Amino acid sequence: MELNTPQRSLGSLLTAIEITISDLYRLYADQNPELTAFWSRLARDEVRHSQWVGDLMLDMDAGLLHTLMNRDNVAVYREFLEFLTETLERDRATPISSSHALATASLIEKTYIERNLFAVFTTDSPELQRVLNALERETTHHFKMIEAMKARLHPEGA
Repeated sequence: MELNTPQRSLGSLLTAIEITISDLYRLYADQNPELTAFWSRLARDEVRHSQWVGDLMLDMDAGLLHTLMNRDNVAVYREFLEFLTETLERDRATPISSSHALATASLIEKTYIERNLFAVFTTDSPELQRVLNALERETTHHFKMIEAMKARLHPEGA
């Protein structure tokens, strides 16, 4: 099955989003040595997510996964990627504190959850639905991990 341009674009954007989040978390690991293990784990998870999205795009090629496209979908993903890219560039230029890194990561994961970015896919395959559910579940888990770290490092702000 040949994917149309918005579907291809969506897959590319989602993969780029996951890789950019991973790059950002790796940067935070480098800039905040006291939290290297924490950020490195999140970065590895994001790489794995990008691989899952790539696999989902192959399933879409095979006709096993479909998108619920509307005219705004691709624009929403493009805007989110632009935000992530700008954040990465800004944070590379000026080292940031652990509290700023955590606040930024919290916003990113919360945005992913609130915009329900993986809900653009639909499938009848239980196996593919498990992958989609795992992506959503891990995003929620990341958000909770980040919030817990914020509370641990800054209990007065929790």
